[in-house]
Amino acid sequence: MKKFLREFVFFALRHAAWGRILTGLLLLFSVGLILRGTFTYDALKILPADSESARTFASLADSGMFNRMVVIFSLKEGTFADSALPAFLDKAAAEFKASPMIRSVTYKTLSAPLSQGMAELTSFQTRLVSPDVFPQTDREMERLVGKLHSRLMLSGVGQTEMIREDPFSLNLPCLRKLEGFRRLSGLEFQFQSPYLVSTDGKHALMILRTSVPIADPQESRALVAFIDRTLSGAPGNVQCRLIASHLHSIANEEVLKADVQRLGVVSLVLFLSLFILFYKSNFRTLLIPLIPFLATIPALAVMTLIFKEVLLFTVGMGGVIVGVGVDYGIYIFSAMTGRQPYRSLIRLLPPLSAAMLTSVLAFCMFMISRVEAFVQFGFFAAATLFLTFCLMLILLPAVFAQNHKRVIFRFSPPRFQKRHPGWTLLIGTVLILVLGASAVRLRFNPDIRQFDVADRQFAERENLFKQVFQKGPRSGFLLITGKTRAEALENAEREVRFLRSKLDCEFFSPTDLLGTEAFREKNLDSWRSWERAGGLDSLQERLERAGEKKGIDREFFRPFFDRVRHGLKNSSAEIPSFFSPIAEEMIHTGKNGVTVAVMIPDDDRALTEKIHSLTRAVMLSNTRTAEQMSADVTAGIFGIGFCVCFFVFLTVLAFFRNLWKTGVALTPVLASLAVMGGIHSFFRSEVNLSVLVAGIVVVGLSVNYGIIMTGVSERTRESIYNAVTFSAVTSIAGGVTVLFANHLMLRSAGLTLVTGIAAAWAAGVFLIPVLDSLRFERKPLFLPVVLAAVLGLSGCRTEPFAYPEFEPVPADFQPAPRPAFSGVVESSVVLEVWFRKITFLVLARLDGKTGRVELYAASPAGSRLFEASGTPEKLEAFSWMPIPFPEEKYRKMATEMIYYGVCRAYWDAVPPRNGKGVWKNGRFEESVFLDNGAEMEYIYAGKVPVLIRKRFLENGSRRWEVSCYRYESCGGVPFPWNIVYENRQPRYRLIIRTRTVDREGGKP
Repeated sequence: MKKFLREFVFFALRHAAWGRILTGLLLLFSVGLILRGTFTYDALKILPADSESARTFASLADSGMFNRMVVIFSLKEGTFADSALPAFLDKAAAEFKASPMIRSVTYKTLSAPLSQGMAELTSFQTRLVSPDVFPQTDREMERLVGKLHSRLMLSGVGQTEMIREDPFSLNLPCLRKLEGFRRLSGLEFQFQSPYLVSTDGKHALMILRTSVPIADPQESRALVAFIDRTLSGAPGNVQCRLIASHLHSIANEEVLKADVQRLGVVSLVLFLSLFILFYKSNFRTLLIPLIPFLATIPALAVMTLIFKEVLLFTVGMGGVIVGVGVDYGIYIFSAMTGRQPYRSLIRLLPPLSAAMLTSVLAFCMFMISRVEAFVQFGFFAAATLFLTFCLMLILLPAVFAQNHKRVIFRFSPPRFQKRHPGWTLLIGTVLILVLGASAVRLRFNPDIRQFDVADRQFAERENLFKQVFQKGPRSGFLLITGKTRAEALENAEREVRFLRSKLDCEFFSPTDLLGTEAFREKNLDSWRSWERAGGLDSLQERLERAGEKKGIDREFFRPFFDRVRHGLKNSSAEIPSFFSPIAEEMIHTGKNGVTVAVMIPDDDRALTEKIHSLTRAVMLSNTRTAEQMSADVTAGIFGIGFCVCFFVFLTVLAFFRNLWKTGVALTPVLASLAVMGGIHSFFRSEVNLSVLVAGIVVVGLSVNYGIIMTGVSERTRESIYNAVTFSAVTSIAGGVTVLFANHLMLRSAGLTLVTGIAAAWAAGVFLIPVLDSLRFERKPLFLPVVLAAVLGLSGCRTEPFAYPEFEPVPADFQPAPRPAFSGVVESSVVLEVWFRKITFLVLARLDGKTGRVELYAASPAGSRLFEASGTPEKLEAFSWMPIPFPEEKYRKMATEMIYYGVCRAYWDAVPPRNGKGVWKNGRFEESVFLDNGAEMEYIYAGKVPVLIRKRFLENGSRRWEVSCYRYESCGGVPFPWNIVYENRQPRYRLIIRTRTVDREGGKP
């Protein structure tokens, strides 16, 4: 590598002019690509691909159901009925409906007068009920008329018209369901007002459904401006407040854009000021901070080609990356301005390139994440650092080669570590241990809502809505889709019917009011057949005759029959005005089909989790969705951190090829982690996602100080001290620039970077010289350590078997309950716990008639280890051979691991019943919900279907699963031969190889 770097540097020196020309052309081309690129703040990009949160937000974006805005109108004095607000609402609604950006406007409880709404509802009953609901005998009819006569004698205002319109009370169940909707939603309005008015009469509500996506700040800004212009004509005593998720997107984008502009200016001014202050005798050094800024341009240009939309958060972290990139220029300048500049530069390039590759590798680890935001950040940082290093090697040596001015070092190297190496080592070790131990108290806050800067701006408006209109707990939603409206309603009806059969709680679906299209057509056909047979005329005659006996005129009931006949003649699919607001809010046509929203209770977390475990529909919960999103975002960050630490260690080890020097070079990494954790713990501040990301970045940066300080000689270390110190100052300055940000995500990252880099510098300057002076017998341990790492990784679990090529399951396949196995099975069992493997010989007797299990386990040599007995659900008794280990509790744990694994592998304890099955890729998948809310999944494959996998899920999480890879015929019945049982709590698995099967039975 040293030879290649030397040739590259001298080639750049010989062709310096061409290097500058090509660099300029690259920058011009990159600027053109950036101007054509798209930059965004899209919350969906911070969610892992294929996660539950990503599916939820993708469903919301596809349906557009929640692309809506709420406007609250508040009267400063007076009440709604006596004000000019009703007239303004009608005017504003007309203007909103005329806009292509707004699909619908809801501001009334009824879109028509009450009498017209009741008439429409009566006509619609021909689609909701069967003619069989009417009294079948004259005695029943007379009894009904008697009740109606009593109501007429004691009727209040409006009772007479309601009886005339609906003498059989067909509309009453629908009105009760409307009350159920109101109760489940938690909303409260004035019942007597046709508008959406609060119970105190001082506030009104308008709901705007828009075609503008929430995640599109540009269109959202135009929509909000239009709404503001329309609302500016409100009466003087009316205050208008807009509540919308669009405002959050706009506010977050504005904050990030302002932060990016501010940070760019602050970074440029700060870096230039630092270089003028410390290198004022040579203005050529101004190229050092400019080159990293220039390197970000091609990096962003490449990102516009790879990613459809570039996140603004990525650009906001540019100041941090620039603060790292200037380090390379500082080291090159330090080498080129000393004695024997070219020789010093060539000697410095290997550790400098190793430091660069280590940092690039650390950032590349972010690209293994399923979160696009992390992938973009990792790519941007790695590309910027690599381009910075290349541009500095191309441009700086030729510039500094012409420098003849004497360099005045601005920092005096400390002497304490030389005078008192023992005290230095003791103090450093104690500080690292104490701070590292205090980090145990750290608390992690995964809630990503803390990064929403708009919460504080709009909290007052949202609290007003809760106080005025949201009198009860808010409901959650299940989003159920279908390619057509009929399919979506059918799916919703089926899902709600299943949930109601399992849970004793309240649900509300639009199908409760509208029914499915097939249901409505079936009832309509029944009514028409009944009418053609004279049933309607006969019913009218019997009702009028019974009414005459009570003194009720024959014409009294005519409106009802007129409405019914109108409903039979008019076959349009229009729904009553009573239902139209609910239908518009809960049924929506999106990009890829129709989505139906089903309301669910969301005030009990345990109930919400139970509903989630019983359904595969997308759930939108007031509490669970935010927590799930936080869990999904942070799920992979710890794995990234582990990979960064592991590969940083391997990279340093590959460079030094000596375990002791590797440990010395990693001292700044250890110190930075200890200080970052200790400071957060001392101030009792919670660690958030941004702190974790910044901590991973610090690991990749702090190792640079270790490599540079360890990789140079003791004499060179004296002269390189200024470069290392100024490098730390500029890196800290990069973190300080982020401290000026208003966005918490950027600000938290900046604070972490400042503390971590400062600790890494202190460890590099004080501890590394002391540690490196210690003399030990140094052996080249690189190869043994790498071999150990390879062997350790090779011990990771892999699948021991492979599925054969199964033929598709027949289309008419229906799984039937299987009789429990009775007999004796001999098998070889391998228990895998982490990287350990323990082999057993197992003889198990399973009695399907009595439900008893007896198990005998022996070592591979045949000596007995333990015996166990019980049922598949419970281990009742066990005994071990008389050995002094393990302890009793560990014996029981080991016995349970083998016992339950064998039982679940050979015994289908929960045969399918009342399951839901689907065909996927030639396989049949069946879900069975148990009485305790848990779920069993069965997957069948093959022309002669066999069970190849079964899973047990609880609270939506997989607890254990059994995979059957091969079957053998035993007495004409297929029996599983190669089996893998995996348990998630505790985490272990059994690899089971069946040897013999005796269906006749026997005792182990």
